Amino acid sequence: MPATYYPAIIDRSASGLGVTFPDFPGCVANGATVNEAALNAEGALALHVAAMVKDKDNLPAPSALDDIEAVDGADDVAYLLIRVDAPLKVERVLVSLDGNLLRAIDAVAPNRSAWIADAARAALARQGYGTFLGPSEKGAFGGHPMAQALEEVERGIAEVVALAMGNKQQKDIIA
Repeated sequence: MPATYYPAIIDRSASGLGVTFPDFPGCVANGATVNEAALNAEGALALHVAAMVKDKDNLPAPSALDDIEAVDGADDVAYLLIRVDAPLKVERVLVSLDGNLLRAIDAVAPNRSAWIADAARAALARQGYGTFLGPSEKGAFGGHPMAQALEEVERGIAEVVALAMGNKQQKDIIA
């Protein structure tokens, strides 16, 4: 996925630190510290972009950070660029899989390609790749709101591997 960087503004308010995105009105994040606000901004923008892609909305071109103007009365703390991995067009590929693994996937997935893509995303997230899915002290998915869904996909992968290998103990391969 190609990386695109969108500007974000972290400002201080009575309730803490807030983050807004000039290119995405309505997309906001917050945090108790600048670091926390920046990390939460990454997750919020990724979820916002994912929803836009799902709804087939066009993503705006990123504004230049130098063009962002201060808002009167705002207590701006930082201007930063937030990376988003914008999805590309789906491509058809030929992959080879063990027959038992393929049958196990088909037994649990109504759409084989979507299931394999979700499994690949979860595996990449576990390895720290992604815009907001890197490992942290809160767990493999950093305590992000998508964590539960991704961890469920990961458990599903482990179960399919176990079924394909004929051994329930193999669940620990992925987990």
